[in-house]
Amino acid sequence: MECQNSNTRAEGDLNGSAFREEKNERAQKHLSSLLKITKCLSLRYKICFGYALAFSIAILGTSTGLTIGNYYYQRAQQQGIKIDEETRRLSELYECLNHAKLNILQIITTTKLTPAQLQQQFQGVVKNQQRLKNVWAEMQAEADIKILPELRDFFNEYGETIEIYKQRLGEIAEIKLPLEETKVRELLLEFVNEPISRQVIEALEKMEIIKEIGDRLEDESRTALVKAEVLRVKIIIFSMIISSAIAFILALRTSKAIIRPLQELTKLANRITENANFDLCVTVKTNDEIGILANSFNQLITK
Repeated sequence: MECQNSNTRAEGDLNGSAFREEKNERAQKHLSSLLKITKCLSLRYKICFGYALAFSIAILGTSTGLTIGNYYYQRAQQQGIKIDEETRRLSELYECLNHAKLNILQIITTTKLTPAQLQQQFQGVVKNQQRLKNVWAEMQAEADIKILPELRDFFNEYGETIEIYKQRLGEIAEIKLPLEETKVRELLLEFVNEPISRQVIEALEKMEIIKEIGDRLEDESRTALVKAEVLRVKIIIFSMIISSAIAFILALRTSKAIIRPLQELTKLANRITENANFDLCVTVKTNDEIGILANSFNQLITK
């Protein structure tokens, strides 16, 4: 069995090396084809091609760095926006439930209310019920896209409780005034003593914990956004340096490829002049103006 496994690994290594060799051969063929094409170009086109390639690499490198940097920055920014939106919705829900509870308790505990005062206090209950209805509808519409796991757990645990409490609060808000103050207190006291009201108090305590988690995540999100901005700047600067260095190397090599044949031709001409040796000749490597000049120089020497 071990022998079979070793044979399988050996075959895999051979296949991998064969694939790499084939890939290298293909790359060398493409490179040689490119070199043949450049040899046939004139000097003007070689210069244009070299600097255009260097300029394109500089632009491509900088654009790539900018794209990568923007990706990390926007991802951190979107994460922060989602967390901020969810904590804001949770805070609105908390305020609605808490204000509704406080308004009802205020009516129950305040003695000798005038009809106008009772009407004013009860109007606050109605407003909170309407606000709770709107906020809860918005949160239910976004319940499938929560990114805070604690908030998802809260929906699963207390979603039905809040829905029932909202309906009961709507029934309370439909009480027609004027009624006797004692009758209103009896109805509200009965509502406060219901199990659903005690469950809402537990939900409020749970929301306070989630709000603290959300505030901490908001702080972490702001820190991550600052780090993403720094990372974006670093990536852009690094990509600009690398691409500029590559562009400079390409421009340098292009210049050397043009100047080297001229230097060789100059050296050979000096040797012929110094030694009076007309058996020397220049090797013609290209078909551009320099190649034509070298060929003409060789013909001049032979004559």
